[in-house]
Amino acid sequence: MKKKMFSAIMVLFLLAMHGCSLIEENITGASVHNEFQELEPSAWVEYTPLVQEYFYYRTQAVLHNDIDVLWNRYPHLSTGSSVETGVNSESYEVTSLIDVFELIDANVAMEGFGRLRANQVSEQELILLANSGIEYVTHDFDVTGGEILIELHFRYEDNEWVLIKTDEYTLPEYKEFIKNNK
Repeated sequence: MKKKMFSAIMVLFLLAMHGCSLIEENITGASVHNEFQELEPSAWVEYTPLVQEYFYYRTQAVLHNDIDVLWNRYPHLSTGSSVETGVNSESYEVTSLIDVFELIDANVAMEGFGRLRANQVSEQELILLANSGIEYVTHDFDVTGGEILIELHFRYEDNEWVLIKTDEYTLPEYKEFIKNNK
């Protein structure tokens, strides 16, 4: 009897372990796949500083009309830039806004248009999706800016998350996102 009970428990244990491996949970609490999920509170606390830091350096680069402010902090963003695809396209924002406006300040609402989401690709790769708002203040206290939907791609290196790529949604991508998230 003990032998049958032990065998039954082992079978249940192995089935449970196999099932867990099929629906492996990542730090967001969602099953691992290519969809973005809202963050669990502990992950939110860990990852929001990464997003806030990125937006800080991005807005400082615009305000100082110096893309090197951003690129010195995130050297990977200085390569592979494409305005058409939105990849690493921050330099376009720096030059286009300064050409038109005299900016004196910036405000970022990190979750101004939606909760921060994550796709934990692997233990070494993380993509955060920020649906944020950036508002720049002009010298006459008018504002310019708006919504930004951007993926921030990180790789875990030397005990920290390193930003290696940004992918700002283009208008067609944004429309598709809105359509799929109603």
